[in-house]
Amino acid sequence: MFRLAVLCVCVVLTITPLAAQQAAIRARGIIESTETGFRFPDGTVQGTAATVTGGVPSVNGIPGAVTVVGSGLTSVSTANGTVTVTTASPYKNTRIVSPVPNNTLASGTALLNALNGITDASATKRYLIAIEPGIYDLGTNQLVMKPAVDIAGAGPGSTLILTARTGGLGDDGFPTIAGVVAATSSELRDLTIFNTANNWLGAALMIKNVRLFRVSNVKLRSKGTYQGGRIWGIHLRDADLDAFRLEVSASEGTPSEARGIEILGSADVSMVHGRITVDGGGNAPYSEGISIRGFSGTNPTVVIDSSTVIARGATVTNTGILTTSAQATVTNSTIEVDGGQGRTAVVASELGTRMDLRHCFIKAGNVWTPGGARSAARVDFAGLRFYASTLDSQSSGTPGCYGSFYTTGLLASDCSKVP
Repeated sequence: MFRLAVLCVCVVLTITPLAAQQAAIRARGIIESTETGFRFPDGTVQGTAATVTGGVPSVNGIPGAVTVVGSGLTSVSTANGTVTVTTASPYKNTRIVSPVPNNTLASGTALLNALNGITDASATKRYLIAIEPGIYDLGTNQLVMKPAVDIAGAGPGSTLILTARTGGLGDDGFPTIAGVVAATSSELRDLTIFNTANNWLGAALMIKNVRLFRVSNVKLRSKGTYQGGRIWGIHLRDADLDAFRLEVSASEGTPSEARGIEILGSADVSMVHGRITVDGGGNAPYSEGISIRGFSGTNPTVVIDSSTVIARGATVTNTGILTTSAQATVTNSTIEVDGGQGRTAVVASELGTRMDLRHCFIKAGNVWTPGGARSAARVDFAGLRFYASTLDSQSSGTPGCYGSFYTTGLLASDCSKVP
């Protein structure tokens, strides 16, 4: 015998009158539509669940529901049914250069593009290129500055510009290119420039036929590894330079000739709180910390204060500061030479040269090189004067000494030791 069991599942619906011709359905269970869907008061029927992805697809037909307003640096525009919201840069004449992650060459290209993009700089519309911390590799390119455009980094230890810019000499016998080329009425500050210059010639910074150029808190490095080549930290000719907290190094590699700063022709140079280091090597004929030379009737004028100049290395001749047909004043500074077969801290030569050193320490080194010679100073047909300074060795020629000392002993007016 079979028994039939009937299971009845019931849903209790309660229809509650709300008002005339209105009712509400309440269910203790599931309300299901197996066909068509659900009808809404506007007469539409929805058969699938509503989903929203990617934001609101459209605000058409909802007047007043959305208001988009631009304020301050933000603007709103519409075109062909598209709403565009634009936030302008807060800077008008400043270009920010940021490093490209893990790509120093692309970072260098970004720097060059930022500079090349400025085409309307003038005395009344100056620009600033602000470089964020990072390494900016220019490859074999050079950075040619523009008048009225300043370039600033985040500090010598944070912003580094790399170059590998080398070349030959011009018809005048001086370099024609460098890693960075200065421009009139512009400033370079708060960064490091390093020219690897692995071939014949290389300078970190060239300042030529430029006036009103300034550097502040800048470190310049130049490296040459080609035997018989030449390197410069700065090559300056017929130009102005106002330098504050400048560090120059031409002390890497084995070049034949190395100069920290070379100043030529009609030049007006001022340096405060500088440090110039030159280290020649590999049988180089000379290394010179600062070389100042006039020619073709020009006389450079140079003022150096609170600075250090060092020339050393296994060269034939090391010279701290060399002046020829020039006017120079050095105060509160140290000029030091060491190594080499011959070394002289200060040299003044040729008629028309005048060099005054006040409150300075002149050091030619304590160790004699066999077959070499050393002297604190040498003067040849020029004016060379020491005021209240200290020399660690005697001089050749007849410089003048006023209130100056040789180590612990007083020097006579001709810089000879007082008996």
